[in-house]
Parts: sequence; C-alpha cells; structure tokens
Amino acid sequence: MRSGLLRPWRDAGVTTKFALAFALLLAMVLLEGLASLLALNAVHKAETVIIASTEIRQRVFEMDGELEKARRLHRDFFLQYPSIGFASAEELYFKPSTEVINRVVTLSEELKRRIESAPVSAALRERNNDLTLYLSTARRFADIFRELVAQVTELAAPGTGLEDQLLTVESRLEALAQKQTATLLPFRKMVAFQRSYMVSRRRPDMQSALNAAFDLRAAFKSSAGTSPETRARAGRLLDDYARLAQKIPDVDVAIRSKLNDFTLQAKAVDPISANLKTLATGEVERARARIQTVSRLSVAVIVVTLIAGLAFSLLVAAVIHASVTRKIVALTRWAEQMRDGTPAADVEPDAKDEVGVLAARFNDMRTRVLDLVTNLEDKVRQRTSELTEARDRLETLVRELDEKNRALEILSVTDRLTGLANRRKIEEAMQAELERARRYGKSFSVILLDVDRFKSINDAYGHTVGDAVLVQAAELLVRNSRRTDLVGRWGGEEFLIVCPETDISVVAAQAERHRKEFERFAFTQAGTVTCSFGVTACGPGDDAQAIIRRADAALYRAKDKGRNRVESQPAADQPPQNG
Repeated sequence: MRSGLLRPWRDAGVTTKFALAFALLLAMVLLEGLASLLALNAVHKAETVIIASTEIRQRVFEMDGELEKARRLHRDFFLQYPSIGFASAEELYFKPSTEVINRVVTLSEELKRRIESAPVSAALRERNNDLTLYLSTARRFADIFRELVAQVTELAAPGTGLEDQLLTVESRLEALAQKQTATLLPFRKMVAFQRSYMVSRRRPDMQSALNAAFDLRAAFKSSAGTSPETRARAGRLLDDYARLAQKIPDVDVAIRSKLNDFTLQAKAVDPISANLKTLATGEVERARARIQTVSRLSVAVIVVTLIAGLAFSLLVAAVIHASVTRKIVALTRWAEQMRDGTPAADVEPDAKDEVGVLAARFNDMRTRVLDLVTNLEDKVRQRTSELTEARDRLETLVRELDEKNRALEILSVTDRLTGLANRRKIEEAMQAELERARRYGKSFSVILLDVDRFKSINDAYGHTVGDAVLVQAAELLVRNSRRTDLVGRWGGEEFLIVCPETDISVVAAQAERHRKEFERFAFTQAGTVTCSFGVTACGPGDDAQAIIRRADAALYRAKDKGRNRVESQPAADQPPQNG
C-alpha cells in the first residue's frame, strides 16, 4: 500500500515535484506572514521615520566631516609643498582632497534627495534651499581648489614651473656672466633681488631684479671681451628671464586672490551645516521615541516566523534530495568518468521523470562520443598536412619577395650607365663622413673631376661613343682608387670620389695619378681623353654643400688654366694648391 502511494510521486516530473514543494512552503509563509502583517505594518512606519532621520543625520555629519577633512588637506598642501616637494604634496594632499570634495558633493546630492522623499518634518524640508546653497558652495570649493593647484603647478611644478624655469635661465646666465667682471656684478645684484622676492613675495623686489637684468644686458653689450655669439645668447636668456620674472608676481597675486575666495566659501557653509545638524538630531530623537512602543512586538513576531519557516524549509529540502538531487549526483559521477576516459557502463534509469529521461540521453551521448573520438585523429592528421603545405608555399613567397627587395635597393643607389654609385648614394656617404668628422675629429677629402671637351666627343662620334667613354672612365677610376674610397657619377660627365680619413695633400697626389692614367689610356674610337680635377677637404663647420662648392671652384679653376690639371681648394683661408 505504501509503495502504491509513493509511485505517483516517483513517476511525477521534476517540475511537478518542485512546484508542489514550493507551493506548500509558500502556503506556510503566507499563513505566518498574515499573522505578523499587522504588527509589522506599525513597526514599518516607525522604522521608516527613524531610518530616514538617522540616515539624514548621518549624511549631515559625514558631509560636514568630509568638508572639514578637505579643508585640512587644502591647508596642509599649501603648508607642506615648499618643504616636501610639489609632486609629494600633490600625491599626499591634492588628490585625496579632490576625492573628499567629490564625496561631499555626492553626499549633498544624496541628502537632498532623501529629504525630498523621506517622511520628515516640515522644518527640515524647508531647509532644502539651504542644502542647495551648500551643494553649490561645495562644488565651488572644489573648483577653487583645482584652480589654486593649477596655478601652484604653473608656478612651482618641478622642471616645468615658472620658478624652476627662472632658476634654469639664471644658471645659464651665471655661466656667461662669470667670464667678465663687468657682467658679474649686475648678475649678482639681479640674483639678490630675485632671492629676496622668493622670500617676501613683494612685487618691488622682482621689479628691482628686472632693473638689474636691464643693467646686465647693457653690461654684455658694452663689454669688449664678449663675443657677438655670447652677446646674442645672453640677450635671448635675458628676454626669457624678463618674461618669467614678470609672470611670476602675476601668478602669486592670482593665488592669493583664490585663497581669499576659498576662505569666504568655507565660512559660508558653516552656519548651514550647524543648522542641518540640529534639525536632523531632533528628527532622530522624535523617531526613536515612536519606535520604542512597537519594537518588542515586532521582534517577537519576526522570531516566530523565522523558526517556523526554517523548519518547513528543512523538510522540503529533505524530500527534494531524496527524489531529485541524489539522482543528479549519480549522473554527475558518470559524467566525470566519461571526462577522465574511464569506461563507464550505461546509466540505469529508475523513474519516468526528467532525470530518468536525462539518464537515457547520457547513454546515447556515450555511444556518439566514442564514435567521434575514433574519427577525430584522422581529421587532425589531414588538417596538419594541409597547414604544412600552406606554410611551405608562404615561405617560398617570402624568399622571393626578399630577393626582389634587395635588387630594388641596389638599383636605387646605382648609376645605370656606369654601374657606379649615383648622386643619392654619394650624398648619403658624404653625410655619414661629416657625422664621423664631427664626432671623432676624422677629416676626409673629395675629388670632383669633369671629362674635358665631352660635348665635342658627342658631336664628333655620337652619344653612343660618349656613353662608352663614360663607362671606360668609370672603370679607370675604380681600378685606380683605394678600396676605402667611394667612386660615383655626380652627373653628366662629372664624377666624384669620397676619400675617408685622408688629408688634402694625399688626395691631390691621388688625383694627379688619375689624371695621368686618363692621359695614357686610349679610349675606344675617341682616343686620348683628358680630365680636369678639383680637390678639397672637410673643414670645421662644413656641410655637404660647402664642400661641393669648394671642389667645384677648384675644378673650374683647372678648366680656366687650360684643362687636364689638378687644382686644390683647402678648407681654411689658405692659397690654393696647384696640381
């Protein structure tokens, strides 16, 4: 008979079992709730008043305490940053103060909303306008503090502040002023007035420093031992000094003005805060007196309800575990065996509910998983082979692209006719030699040569023969140059040779050897062809254009003196050397 009574429950679905269990639990809760509803209603009203009043009072005290904390942080920021440094003061005081002010604004807005919605007295509601003023004052407090810190940052930030900039200019001026007694005395006078201003913050002291800077400028201009470059540099530094010295007092005045505004804003919120504290405290006391009369009854009803609900919940949990949870745990263990690869037997369903259907589905899934594992390895091997072929093709394409890029790079710096370095390559080599000369003091020289009467060769024999002459000339130059020299075609019938770490006398002799080789060589069809050479060396302060101009001048001097000769143009103002 007992088995017959339990069979409908065992064969029922999981949803039906849960629905019946929770329906019984809900009925118990409703019965218990109905009994305590009346008592809780009275308690709820009293609690609403006291909770609202307590929260309002708590927000007022928190708001006032946070604002006072922000004032202390503000005060400590301006007291401590000269001694501990601006960055440390900003981290210790400014950032925490900004966060505190934001909390004050948030608390003010929350307090305003609570007063509007809470069941408080009319006297406290009438203070909503004062709270609006408090909120706007707190926001203004934060804005003024941010503006103050921004101005202090502009004045005293390490490295970028006006005062650090002024000290940097001062140190550079000191290096220039120490060279002459006539400039040292005005400089020291200027620094003394500047130091006095940093202590007193009085504008007349800074004005005196500016007057001394004017005298220092005049001393630099009148000093006979000062070079024009030093005078120009001192003038630029004094311009920077005057700009900074005029701006620093203006920023100091703005900071003092903001400090006064800051003090006025702080004084404006104190009466509002005190009045709100008094009203909120009164609200709490009145609400506390009302709630004492109903608190005992409410506690008793709540305790009874909790005990009854807990007992019924345990009963429902036991029933659900016996009919549902235990079976799900068995299915979970079966799934773990499948995950670990341990052969698992089929799950035997012992009921017709959802758990029994799930057990049958698990058996089907076990069969399908075994089939999928068997086919998975073949698919992985096939995919691996395809990826290997794709990788090999990609590597081949990358190698071909690298070879083409290298060929293009060679073409970009090579003259097509002669195979020598083109003008771009020569300019890059000269720039590199200039950098070496500036860094290591290693000089270098250049040879600029031009084929004599090349136009006549083209006119007499044609451009094909002229091109052949240029190619043979290029071969002669490469054959008779050193490995360290760079031979290139400068343009038309002009060639340029860059000779690293070689002085002008050695290069002039080398140019003379080239000239004799040209004179002895028999060019195809054209016969004897001569060249004119211009030689120069890198000097202090030279750039590539200056070196080319001197070599070109020497080359034209060789042309003017009858061609087929070597002319040198040294870097310094010395008489030219004839080849």
